[in-house]
Amino acid sequence: MTEHFGWHSIFYVNLPFAIGILLLGTTHIPSVNTNPSATGFDFPGSVYLTAALTALLSGITLGPSAGWRSSEVVLLAGVFLLFAGLLLRREIKANHPLLSLELFMNLSLTATITVGFFQGVALFGSMLLIPMYLQHVHDFSPTHAGVLVLPLSISIMVMSPIVGRFSHKSDIKKLIFYGMLILTAGIGLFSRLTVQSPYWILATALIATGVGLGASSTPLNTNLINVVPQKQMGMASGLFNMIRYLGGVIGSTIFGAFMQQRTAFYLSQVMQNDYTAATADKIALGKAFPEVFLLAASTAALGMAAAWFIDSPEQKK
Repeated sequence: MTEHFGWHSIFYVNLPFAIGILLLGTTHIPSVNTNPSATGFDFPGSVYLTAALTALLSGITLGPSAGWRSSEVVLLAGVFLLFAGLLLRREIKANHPLLSLELFMNLSLTATITVGFFQGVALFGSMLLIPMYLQHVHDFSPTHAGVLVLPLSISIMVMSPIVGRFSHKSDIKKLIFYGMLILTAGIGLFSRLTVQSPYWILATALIATGVGLGASSTPLNTNLINVVPQKQMGMASGLFNMIRYLGGVIGSTIFGAFMQQRTAFYLSQVMQNDYTAATADKIALGKAFPEVFLLAASTAALGMAAAWFIDSPEQKK
């Protein structure tokens, strides 16, 4: 669809799934009887959180192109700090906060969320970099690049249910740690790629990355269930997913900016030789990508280190 209808068209793929989820949700998700007066909903907190996240993500996205010291980014940073402060003050005083600060007193939950953040940075950053590497360095079409990346998706799809079936019998902490270790090794292997690298090296890196993601993602979600009380389950799950996707946005932006900086550096060196502009760009990109993949592997390693602080209590029924 990207190749023949433009990249905007890929978002329409989500529509039939969204409609199906809405229809199935209304008929298959059981209702829970709750007392609205006992729970309530923190509307001011939701407004503050939305405004803070919007300003933060807009600033991060705008920074590489407009400049981190530009008036727009500085203004967005100020808006973020303002609403983050309002959110913090609100959540301290609210009887039924949208985001209970007590959650962060739970060291195992905080470690789980931290691992999810760095996993999101590595995952979404890698998913951005790999197709770019194949298209810009090897001149593959979007369709060809998508087919070559399939081992990553297949290995995640195969590994996740396998780990899920025996995660209740194993030490979740070790599963997450070793999953992040494999993920770090897989992304690190991408840094060994060159313009002349055979496909089996790329496929090995893709499979290792997928296995690492599949082996760590399922235990992370399982541990999230085990380390928080039932009444805080929804709040903790929402926080975990928000932080994970926030890591993905931050990772994609940082990796993209770092790649531009390193490409410009190598391009200034390559242009001193008698290369055409197209050849010089390809050589510069070929040298920049391994360094960016090393940065991505480093973030996955930080997630692996955070996994060591996870405390896995007895599994909940």
